[in-house]
Amino acid sequence: IEENPDLLKLGGERKRITVVFADLANFTTFCDTADPQEIQEVLSIYFAAAADTVFSEGGVIDKYLGDGILAFFENDGDSISSPVKATRACIALQEWALKTNKRFKEQNRFPFIIRAGIATGYAKVGNIGPPEKIDYTIIGSVVNLASRLEGVGEDNDIIVDQDTQFFLKDDFFIESVGEKELKGFKKSIEVFRVNYRNEIT
Repeated sequence: IEENPDLLKLGGERKRITVVFADLANFTTFCDTADPQEIQEVLSIYFAAAADTVFSEGGVIDKYLGDGILAFFENDGDSISSPVKATRACIALQEWALKTNKRFKEQNRFPFIIRAGIATGYAKVGNIGPPEKIDYTIIGSVVNLASRLEGVGEDNDIIVDQDTQFFLKDDFFIESVGEKELKGFKKSIEVFRVNYRNEIT
């Protein structure tokens, strides 16, 4: 802030970013039967792991929405690096979730399964809101798209839109899962799955 006071200005800036929305599968059912202490413990474990993976790739956690996490990644200079950074973060989170789910099953606990959606596009990024409550946040249809893509996925999936896929196709195993009708979008959208279990390391 000392080096760049403009960070405190209100209104935000239009940027091309990549947005991630991830949540826990069947969490509502779990909440109906679990003790609040158990719910809090599961969320704490999940949020801590998500924060580690997002921050390791230079991302920003915008907010927690129940069991959902909204995060975004900006680009480095003139390069479009945000799709790759977001995807690496999601792969790391899913690999962690698979290990955690195995441990939870052995303990007869809640199945720990994550779904994630990734979308790339333009959004307003910055300090937004009234003076009484200002957030550094993002606004734009790309945010809604990431959320809808998460809903399309199955357990353990990472689902991306076509713009994200364009920047991933040379470095990741990607497959089309066809065109989907997404709530809030007039036209059907082709979506893709990241086959992270086949990634070459």
